[in-house]
Amino acid sequence: PTSSEIESYMERWKDLTGEQFKDVVFVVDGTEIQVKRCGEKSRMKENYSVKKKQYSQNVLVVCLLNGEI
Repeated sequence: PTSSEIESYMERWKDLTGEQFKDVVFVVDGTEIQVKRCGEKSRMKENYSVKKKQYSQNVLVVCLLNGEI
């Protein structure tokens, strides 16, 4: 986005959220998605989540304030 588009997004976001989010340009969210175990031993360890005790991939999404991903 251009500088003017960012300014426009920030102005609209400020109206929706109040003063505490006045400098926000985009939002980020993430999760782990379960995947099947890979047959390669080197990749098996890479994809294993100790926290969730399953094979998974991390997914992050960055979204501009207009909803554009």
